[in-house]
Amino acid sequence: MQWRPLAKDGADLPAAARTLRPAKQMISIGETYDFEFLPERKGQLLRIEVRSSAGVLNARVPVRVE
Repeated sequence: MQWRPLAKDGADLPAAARTLRPAKQMISIGETYDFEFLPERKGQLLRIEVRSSAGVLNARVPVRVE
């Protein structure tokens, strides 16, 4: 899956940084990001995974496309 980054820490990114890329992002405490993606179909079940820097799964959040 790919997504487009739009903003970091509440500030819009420049147009050159708003390119499609793989849906994976390393973040630190307190950072925020805004992304957009186009789902392939309605009813699709996706998930957001939060992992440690060592790759340990900390949380998995299901997201249903409506």
